[in-house]
Amino acid sequence: MPYRIIMPAALPGIVTGIKLGWTLGWHGAVSAELIKSSVGLGYLLYMGRELNDASQVLGIMVLTILFGLLLDRFLFGLVEKRIRIRRGLEQPT
Repeated sequence: MPYRIIMPAALPGIVTGIKLGWTLGWHGAVSAELIKSSVGLGYLLYMGRELNDASQVLGIMVLTILFGLLLDRFLFGLVEKRIRIRRGLEQPT
């Protein structure tokens, strides 16, 4: 028996999965740069730690957090808001 997926009903779960996948991918990329790389945020974080440069470590951490928050709020936040409005869970502003 073939199964059918109703896209409007499945869309919130799909968006949540994409959001979680992006988050895990971002963490994986920075972690890989920490382990073996000579460029990137993870490498800069590693070098700051090795050189005992607290300002560099904190700066990279703040930059990573800001990038994640901006993407979460402006990209995923807008998509999630549109989904809530279309499903009648939120009033348009």
